[in-house]
Amino acid sequence: MGCSRDNLARAMVISKYVDVVTVIHPEAVAVTPEASTDYNIYDALDKKLVVLENEGLSHSLIKKTMMRELQLYLKKYVKNYDSTSNLLNFVDKAIVDFVNQLKEIAEAEMRVKFDRRFTYFFAMHIDAYFSRGEKVNLLVAQEIENLKKEHPLEYQVAERFRVEISKVFHHELPDVEVAYLAMLLVNMDTESLDQKIGILVAAHGNSTATSMVNVVTDLLGVAQIDSLDMPLSMSPQQMFEEVVEKVKKLDLGKGVLLLVDMGSLSMIEPKLIKASGVEVKIISNVTTVMVLDAVRKTNYTDRTLVNVYDSVKRDFLASVRAQKTSKGKPKAILSICTTGSGTAKKIEVLLNDIIDRATDEDVRVLTISALKIKEEIPKILENYQVLASVGTKNPNLEAPFISLERLIEGSGGNMLHQILSEGEVTEVENQSQNFVIRDLCEDMLEAHLVYLNPKLILDFLLNWTDAVQQACQMNFQNTTLIKLIIHSAFAFERVIKENPLRYEDTPSAASLECLPLVASTLSTIENGLNLSLSEGEKMFISEILVEAISVS
Repeated sequence: MGCSRDNLARAMVISKYVDVVTVIHPEAVAVTPEASTDYNIYDALDKKLVVLENEGLSHSLIKKTMMRELQLYLKKYVKNYDSTSNLLNFVDKAIVDFVNQLKEIAEAEMRVKFDRRFTYFFAMHIDAYFSRGEKVNLLVAQEIENLKKEHPLEYQVAERFRVEISKVFHHELPDVEVAYLAMLLVNMDTESLDQKIGILVAAHGNSTATSMVNVVTDLLGVAQIDSLDMPLSMSPQQMFEEVVEKVKKLDLGKGVLLLVDMGSLSMIEPKLIKASGVEVKIISNVTTVMVLDAVRKTNYTDRTLVNVYDSVKRDFLASVRAQKTSKGKPKAILSICTTGSGTAKKIEVLLNDIIDRATDEDVRVLTISALKIKEEIPKILENYQVLASVGTKNPNLEAPFISLERLIEGSGGNMLHQILSEGEVTEVENQSQNFVIRDLCEDMLEAHLVYLNPKLILDFLLNWTDAVQQACQMNFQNTTLIKLIIHSAFAFERVIKENPLRYEDTPSAASLECLPLVASTLSTIENGLNLSLSEGEKMFISEILVEAISVS
């Protein structure tokens, strides 16, 4: 291309014929390298201008022709914008990062949401300004004053941009450049975010949540939505703190819907509401389709958070049921482990318990070995309508798969319960009635307790964990509940054996703070069994409780 000074001189002449702000609204916009090196829009328009003037055409006709030429250029050369990764081919990353900060400022002050085109246009504009030096003033003072009066908010935000540019790049923008920034803001596509329900997508992995949100915003446009990617290196406490901060930013008065991938995340709802002060609802097993559905409902309908939550959840469960295309066949759930015995047999007991509680239909549990999946699955699909599979290996069927970890942790049992009950959205069962916890703890207690009645102490401790969760205003993971129950049961057994654990470490401040809660809630069991735990045993239980609170 020619030098910037030549281009600017030509732009001065061309500008009287192209005196409007052109706004590019493609689904994707990226200037190809060929467009930057092989074609000069200034040369083309300059030549066209000379030809039209020599032909003696009127000013208005020349203007119309020049605009058509410019639009053809844009259609031909400005396309396929996908992400700011393409932008980095043309603009320094420092400017892209800076523009993303400007985007946050504009969204906060204007109470709107810009899509990724904001970054593209403003980064290109600011980069071009610094590359070419001050632009020739194509706006007269009166036009700038009119802009201030007609679009005061946009001009105010542009003035804020001038301050930020001065801080970061130590350069004072002239008034005309502020006006150009304001004009860009005026012509950017936005959507008002007043009284919108916020959506946060949180998923484990380095880019899982971000990828889903990018797909949705590309398809549906701007929305009050954000993502949180959680690599395996992220601690539970860090995860929780980041969720709290994002929820606060997303809330505009109607609450925030969290779409998460793991059941353990769905259990932080009470604690999250308390920490953020925001009304929150959580749906697990997030998919891109679910995010699309949620954004569509929050963007285009005026619903409450609870209404959107119920609607999205029902639609998800309906889609699960829609996958069950095998009509007229007996229904079944697969129980899978390495050998087809042992763990799978235990899973079978748990699944039968879930089935009995969830439905009156005849649903069979089929136990198979993970080593024989390829051989057994075709026969099973031929004869059964598989509703779900549970166990140690995913058979990759259209029906949902629930891992053994998720079954024990709790969310798997709840999901299975809803699938079996034909998708009715019901409240999660009280933790004291969680049959997965009961079955797993009962086996261990029956195998190892000598003096205490396993069923009696288990009933006591299930009620106790309910009381503790209520006092803490949170729901613990099933793994935590199992740990509390088993440890406390053995603590009472040691009282009978007169062999209590001695606590010899220096207790933490958090453990000492939890100790009164442990003592007061355990008093019912102590009175019922006529057994008193030592201070040391209670301190160990307090430490477990502190750990549970920190990760819940």
